[in-house]
Amino acid sequence: APLIAARGVEAGGQRYTVVVAINQGPERDAVTTFGKAMLVGGPLVLAGTAVAAWLLVGRTLRPVEQIRRDAEVITTGHLDARVSVPGGDDEITRLALTMNDMLGRLEAGQQAQRRFVADASHELRSPLASLSMAVELADSPGGDVTWDEVAPVVGRETERLRQLVDDLL
Repeated sequence: APLIAARGVEAGGQRYTVVVAINQGPERDAVTTFGKAMLVGGPLVLAGTAVAAWLLVGRTLRPVEQIRRDAEVITTGHLDARVSVPGGDDEITRLALTMNDMLGRLEAGQQAQRRFVADASHELRSPLASLSMAVELADSPGGDVTWDEVAPVVGRETERLRQLVDDLL
């Protein structure tokens, strides 16, 4: 069905009616064809974009997953292990480097703690050995040492232990 439009105009003192008719078939066909293309192509483009985004994000996050797996197997007993550092100069590389620095600090702290415990253990053994020996000597049947002779040693070593414990705290 054609589209018909009429309009009154005035020219040279006369009034005229201008009637215009146009066939809408080609325009209607073009709009219909475009609509059908959008109904079919739109979801395909959307699906393609979703798949491309999923693949791109997966590829981008693959190094993060590797860092996570590396970190997951690092235990207190193996703080010398490090996470793998991907190539490049991006946030993921800096994350891996930061994690490795943190692991280095944890390892150094653990080693310092072990040295401290070993030193403290060594320092505490000496007065304990003196106390044990004094008690054995004073308690031995038929021994020549009395509690009166041992008491000053026990007092000194007990004070030494107290000072060591205070220093530790």
